Amino acid sequence: FGFFATSFPPFIGNPDLTPERSEGWEAGLDQDLASGRAAFGVTYFNERLRNEIESFVFDPATVSFTAINKDGTSHREGVEVTGTVTVTDALQLRAHYTFLDATQPDVFGKQERELRRPRHIGGINLNYAFHGGRGNVNLNFAHTGDQRDLFFPPFPLPQATVRLHAFNLVSVAGSWEVTRNITLFARVENVLDDNYEEVYGFSSPGLAAFAGLRASLPASLMAR
Repeated sequence: FGFFATSFPPFIGNPDLTPERSEGWEAGLDQDLASGRAAFGVTYFNERLRNEIESFVFDPATVSFTAINKDGTSHREGVEVTGTVTVTDALQLRAHYTFLDATQPDVFGKQERELRRPRHIGGINLNYAFHGGRGNVNLNFAHTGDQRDLFFPPFPLPQATVRLHAFNLVSVAGSWEVTRNITLFARVENVLDDNYEEVYGFSSPGLAAFAGLRASLPASLMAR
């Protein structure tokens, strides 16, 4: 489909586009430790993408933009590691880390780092339950490594590759069961009010706080 047909330069649809095709596999191992109070997992994954669609390509023959299937194959492979430790009956620690090597062919057919694909992603989560499980506090730390994106200046300037910096997000959540049917909850996201981008030019939300009440009907009423 084409759009902006009356603008200059216009965008013209390409009826010869074919669907993208991907093939992948993964292999992993999960292991319990310390009589089930700890667990460890590691997974290797590998994927290939062909006929990737490039949605905004300038065609000098028609002096217009169009969409095409890119030549070559994109490669994505990496390792994901997870771990869980039950420190006490009330305190549990979880952690995860992913290394991703994602590449795509450039205009010369040489593999380059893929856009919006951070090499490093990881996080740590602490969960504490108290007062017989009626109360709960959760602390989460998430890290996203640096990545590449494209900047599109006004036409006819060429597009440029830019770097999106790594960022860390911290969130805190808590809940308290007032009765069996009423629970109070609250959470604060992006506690450090970090300024970050996942897409170039689009700022993400800063610090935000939420609170509420969750209620359910008693079982006696549900049975009627």
